[in-house]
Amino acid sequence: MRAAVLWAMALLLAGGCSLVNKPDRGKIGRDGGLPDGTVPDGGMDGGMDAGCDGPCPVPEVCNDGLDNDHNGLTDCQDYACASEEHCCVATTTASYPFAEIDRLFRVVPTEAAVRPMVMGGQIIGFGSNDNPKGIVLNRCTPMVTGVQVTAQLGVRAGGSCESALESCYAKLVLTPSSDFLEGDAFVDELAVRLDSMGRITVEQAGRVIARRESLVGLGSAVTVRMQFGPGQSQAGEPAIVGTVAIDDVTLLSRWPVQLARLLVIDSGCETNPGLFIGIEGRGNAVSVGSFGTTEQECANPSHFARPTTSVATLSRTHLGLGDWARGGLAQPALVSTTSGWDLLVDASDDARRNEELRDMGFGLGYSFTAVMAWDTSPWPSSMGQPLIGDCHASCFGSPLPGCTTSLCMPGPITSYREPSALFRAGGLLLAYVEGSVGAAQSIRTARLRRASDALPAPASTFAPSECSSVRSPSIVPAGPQITDDLWVFFTCEHDMAPSDIRVVGVSQVDLSFKSTVTTVLTATDVPEMGSLGVSSPEALVEFATLGPGTDAGMPTQATIRLWFTGQSAMGRTVGLVLASANVGADMPGAFEPYFDNPVLWADHPRLPTCAGECYLEGMSVTRVFDGSGATGRLRFLVARSVQSMSGTSYELVPVDQVWPAP
Repeated sequence: MRAAVLWAMALLLAGGCSLVNKPDRGKIGRDGGLPDGTVPDGGMDGGMDAGCDGPCPVPEVCNDGLDNDHNGLTDCQDYACASEEHCCVATTTASYPFAEIDRLFRVVPTEAAVRPMVMGGQIIGFGSNDNPKGIVLNRCTPMVTGVQVTAQLGVRAGGSCESALESCYAKLVLTPSSDFLEGDAFVDELAVRLDSMGRITVEQAGRVIARRESLVGLGSAVTVRMQFGPGQSQAGEPAIVGTVAIDDVTLLSRWPVQLARLLVIDSGCETNPGLFIGIEGRGNAVSVGSFGTTEQECANPSHFARPTTSVATLSRTHLGLGDWARGGLAQPALVSTTSGWDLLVDASDDARRNEELRDMGFGLGYSFTAVMAWDTSPWPSSMGQPLIGDCHASCFGSPLPGCTTSLCMPGPITSYREPSALFRAGGLLLAYVEGSVGAAQSIRTARLRRASDALPAPASTFAPSECSSVRSPSIVPAGPQITDDLWVFFTCEHDMAPSDIRVVGVSQVDLSFKSTVTTVLTATDVPEMGSLGVSSPEALVEFATLGPGTDAGMPTQATIRLWFTGQSAMGRTVGLVLASANVGADMPGAFEPYFDNPVLWADHPRLPTCAGECYLEGMSVTRVFDGSGATGRLRFLVARSVQSMSGTSYELVPVDQVWPAP
């Protein structure tokens, strides 16, 4: 039903050929738009209506240190600012010299095959007849994580135009097609056009949506800068939005260009969807020069990519966890540092699926690797034994050969599961669930020194009376200094109501829990995906300097990203909410749900294809570090079960996401 409603919205927002995901790369002509002629072909309606029902929303200003739209998020923290250039990180810059048209571009339309005239590194003309002609880059340009496109447009002194002056032009075009029909023109999702009379317009679907008031003089040129990145349409769907500036004067800001689900996904955009970039013109009166692109890393919570690793999944054998974990791995806690990767998981020597049939316990395993780019090398582990718990954790049947630490005896089975970890001061701070199987669970904290892999006695226990049981803790810093206290987000279960997510403070000194507990997310906050409860928080907290007049060396605000699992009649999916807090605050501020929840599910297209029915079993996320510090990527480790004719298997799947470091 949701897909049908969104499709109907899309039909109202865009018409004809722009509503294709993989258009005919050979020919796309204009089809006249919707049958009533109200919406031209191409593009989408991203503009504000003439009026508002009630007070008009205040747009977020992305560089003033203020929360203008009052959603609790400031500047680059706000979803609305994701496409802003200063909120992104430039990665790869490429220039496309017109002297190499045959190598870098395709001449269009292919029927005419009339090559633009090039002189002095510039296109100086498009031929003598009245039909538009042009070139298009050979490959699609990725856009969902950001790109900037630049070019120079100029009015030629001594140029010629066989038709009326206003009909001779050149324009920079974003299009879903790599060709167009003879006598037609590119389908323009967004274009900047300069005609031979010096008039500059920004167009979408053949309509003028912005214009420059002053003319470009004869023999003069301007620099066009088009900035694209993730945003949303007026209907609330993920979209690519664009900002257009001429000589650094903005003509158009954060304008929806195309729905993200309708972007090109081939021809170079297989893993990062985008559009083709073309140059189109008529006559010989307008020039084009200095054409280039800069790929960027802009935060896009809806987009995941498979990491550049030689392993698609992590297995028990790969992690060196031994037979005590043969029942399947789940509930990962992944930590990246400049020296390598730490990973904790819960596991048992009996198949996890048997937990539905009988009481069984779990233990926690630990592995570490100094190899930054994951490969097939095994991870050193805690000697094949559980770090916390029993090598015969399930207490079902007989212990495995070599298991000499079995403590199973008549009575309740003690289980340890759902770990969370935070790197601080050369070691790990842990939070995990402990309790007797079948009884209410509590949360434990502890410190782990990697040098010895020896776990001291747990520091503190937490079991609030308002929860029938607590699960899935997530331990994060509450401040930027190693002496600052901590927060633990957790699932609060109830006997007769949906579960919710809460947060409690933790002392850095002794890891003891504080008295104040705050509810941060309930089922009613995300009713579409969490009507039956929200659980399994996975928090990431980072600190930055925000606000005018602040010292650049002293972080002033925390950004809290909280991924969670929502349970509904449709199953389990992962969503995202964001909040901010001033450094030193006891608790985070109110959380703002991401507009495109859910962001991840068990058979998400960026995860390996399921060989059966897949189900989410847990997830961890960490900022990726390399030898020199934080990178602009997050690493997710998704635990899922796969049910097939041959049985149930469990896998840990890595996927990455762009999110610039603060």
